[in-house]
Amino acid sequence: MSLAVCLLIALFVQYEYAFEKHNPEAKNIYRLLNDFDGERDPIHPLVFYGKLTDAIPELNDGVMVDLNNEDYFVVDNEQWILSGVIQTTNEFFDLFNIQMVEGPQNPLTDASSAVLSRSEARKLFPDGNAVGKTIRQRNNYDFTIRGIYEDLPVTTTYRPNLILNIHAKEVTDNHQYTSMKNESIHFFFRLPENADQASVAKKIREQARTAYGIDDYKGTYVFQPLTDIHLRSSDTTWDSTERSDIKVVRLF
Repeated sequence: MSLAVCLLIALFVQYEYAFEKHNPEAKNIYRLLNDFDGERDPIHPLVFYGKLTDAIPELNDGVMVDLNNEDYFVVDNEQWILSGVIQTTNEFFDLFNIQMVEGPQNPLTDASSAVLSRSEARKLFPDGNAVGKTIRQRNNYDFTIRGIYEDLPVTTTYRPNLILNIHAKEVTDNHQYTSMKNESIHFFFRLPENADQASVAKKIREQARTAYGIDDYKGTYVFQPLTDIHLRSSDTTWDSTERSDIKVVRLF
């Protein structure tokens, strides 16, 4: 019995430390956190992303992601509550090492584009013909399936089942799409290896002062390595990412 317990503990620890090891770009990818009054959170206004990438050259390789997680859809006249739903842009496929098995590598060709994981495609379209089919979100917006991607490893920080084009929000949620008062989007950046992160963070703060129209804006910004998110985010607020805690793992 004791040997079995030791084996289970070893497997648990191995699993917890394995997150993002499969992604060759993981060491260069960071999540942007806002530190305000001692609380760190990963969410920002969608419209702020373009302001940053336009003004700061070091941020020209990144992606914005809305982690919807669960949402309501109609598929072939059948109602579904689907989990693992995100909205993003084509850059997500490169940064997060998404392997397409049907369709182009950059499948989000227009605002109504969507792609499914292989297992989700089998679930929703058991006849095997998902590409080209239409799914309706919240009974008011139609997405067309443009491709299928391989299921991601269980040690991936973000494992979406359904990826939608984030620019659909211009129609489905224009307030979220245009307002600096709606903070709900995660920003990820692949930074140059020689980037001065503290200097870039200061530039972001200057952009925030202008974008929010607050001269004495109190927030500061930090870059959290993608490889740290799973185990070192127990203190983040407004964070819908599924995560563990390094303190718990170290107990073993």
